[in-house]
Amino acid sequence: MIKVTIQIVCLCFLCLFCSCSNTLVATKDFSFKLKGNHEVSIESNYIVIDSVDTIFYNRGFYLNTLTEVDPEIVYIPKMSDKEAEIKMLSKIDSLPHTEISRTRRFDLDKYRNQNVSFIPLRGFRAKLTYPREYKGNVGIYIDSLYYGCISDVCGNIEFNIYGVDVRQTMQESYIKAFTNMVFHLPTDSSKLPPTSTNSSPN
Repeated sequence: MIKVTIQIVCLCFLCLFCSCSNTLVATKDFSFKLKGNHEVSIESNYIVIDSVDTIFYNRGFYLNTLTEVDPEIVYIPKMSDKEAEIKMLSKIDSLPHTEISRTRRFDLDKYRNQNVSFIPLRGFRAKLTYPREYKGNVGIYIDSLYYGCISDVCGNIEFNIYGVDVRQTMQESYIKAFTNMVFHLPTDSSKLPPTSTNSSPN
């Protein structure tokens, strides 16, 4: 009986340990913890997770702000010629970044795929984007991480990190990891951005 009890206790501790384990992902610019045990391969500007999801990251000027491209909405009214209507709908539906509305008045938000919110992150104002449903993009964009120079160009250094069409089962894990990441900033305070740049509550 005692032996069985000990085995049960050990099993519980093992399960607790496994459920709390995290995978540390670290580069020279940042680090974050990803819930669970994962296979990670880090390259110069991207990270491969479990040989499935690719997470891109960049630091520099004029980066992708992770803004979703609005689809073009085409209004097609109901037609008396049903065959012609079907052909028209099929043709428009095959066009990239194009959606069909059967009413003249429509809400563009209905056709967007991403949600966006602005959050505080380590003193910075970060834009978080994540899918409304199913597969989609998860990422963070910061317009001013610090003031610095690249080659002969100086200014506010931007930062982004994002995954495109990541697994739905990993979306929450990526959101939690990105919104709790730690930045490895230059130690020279002159390279840091002004406080007002990072502390905007809006």
